[in-house]
Amino acid sequence: MPSVVTGAPGVAPTRSALAPKEAQGRYGDPMVRRATGVVAVLALFLGTVLTACGAEEPVTPVAVPQTLQECRDQWREVGESVIGLDEDPNPSALASRWTSVTATIVLYENTESAENCQANIEAQVTAITLLREFMVTVQPYDMEFQLAQVAAGVDLYLNDALPEPYRDSAGKSVTPPTKNGVRAAAAALSEYAAAANAELQPAWAQLATVELTDADAVETAVGDLDSLARNSPNWLACQSSLRLIEAAITAQEGGSTGRNASPSP
Repeated sequence: MPSVVTGAPGVAPTRSALAPKEAQGRYGDPMVRRATGVVAVLALFLGTVLTACGAEEPVTPVAVPQTLQECRDQWREVGESVIGLDEDPNPSALASRWTSVTATIVLYENTESAENCQANIEAQVTAITLLREFMVTVQPYDMEFQLAQVAAGVDLYLNDALPEPYRDSAGKSVTPPTKNGVRAAAAALSEYAAAANAELQPAWAQLATVELTDADAVETAVGDLDSLARNSPNWLACQSSLRLIEAAITAQEGGSTGRNASPSP
């Protein structure tokens, strides 16, 4: 297992805080590695393209399934976009939800009728997108996921020259963390990440069943996760370590970071 984490919740999420975010990790978020397949399926349904001048030209509509085999092939493409997500061990991956998605896709891949094929595929792709966005919302609470995300950054920080001080967005001079401090934080994150996730198990179980199209239910479920995290000694220890590691990575990048910040205290 890698040795460091990122993310730290603070105030119980509001509905605005739960707005969809792009599923992207600092070192290559595994949750988006197959998004291209979904985009390709959606592209099949487009009937026009934009020319270089901005005008629209009609194109041959190859998207709408005309035969049973075409329908099955398009479902197969959707299935390829979610391969492996039902096997991700991190709690924020919500693997049980992906198991249901995969089962639905397999059922349609073996369908005996092309009736309503396009509408069914579009509905499934929409559901997949919603689930991916939900994963991004809860990943900051998953300390084992965060550990994997920052592992490469920690290794780089410890093996490169210490970054120079820099000025933050407010113009204040910031001194990068020491290597010994980062090393200790990484060790603590590695030690407590699994226990922190275990202490949040009741909330992870709730997230596995909440109706994602019900905004109130989603807000309540994520709020419960946040509250449980704030009362978890192991999670709070990980959050503290993660904050120092995030500061080191920010310094390594010259004061800018592309990470999805952990929840605020």
